[in-house]
Amino acid sequence: MSLTEKIDKGVMYLANKAVHGWNWTTGKGKADLANLLFLLGSGACIGGDVVKKDYHMVEVGGIVLGIGSIAYGLYNKKVERLERDALKREAKSFDAEVYKHILKSVGNFLLCAASGFIAFNLSSHNDLEKNPEAHSLKTGALIFNAGLAMIASSSFVMRADYLPPRKNCLARGWEKAKEIAEKYSQILNPQPQPQPVAASWR
Repeated sequence: MSLTEKIDKGVMYLANKAVHGWNWTTGKGKADLANLLFLLGSGACIGGDVVKKDYHMVEVGGIVLGIGSIAYGLYNKKVERLERDALKREAKSFDAEVYKHILKSVGNFLLCAASGFIAFNLSSHNDLEKNPEAHSLKTGALIFNAGLAMIASSSFVMRADYLPPRKNCLARGWEKAKEIAEKYSQILNPQPQPQPVAASWR
């Protein structure tokens, strides 16, 4: 197994754990988590350009990422439905598997790029006295690449195992509490049992 495959396997392990935790807490599926990560990552990328004062990229990036968020979000929902329907037939969706294969390449590339850029920015030492804007440029770049890493992580989440939606943890906890309360109520206030009526013979 190559180093890339080992890294991918490790990230996918974390992605599956994240999806399980998300599903247990919110009751929602992996598409909602992936879409949220993509949206937050897009916001961070735009925020990084704002800190760098690269307003042209803010405009272009805002349009591109805005359209991308909508298209990506809708298709993720479609793929989740395909996986749900295929699971009912105890099979796999060909379209969903192809999509996952594409996401594997895209996700690994974006994650490696973001990690490399973040490592470079953290290790570089700019002369802040000679270049006062170096601090904002470095901070903006870190924010941008953190957003890129979040976008990459959304692709790993979409490759995770499908989990059906369910009630969130608060709703399940409330239902469990009501069941326990009803049981104790029956114990403390037992209902009178109907007495058998003796049959009379004439």
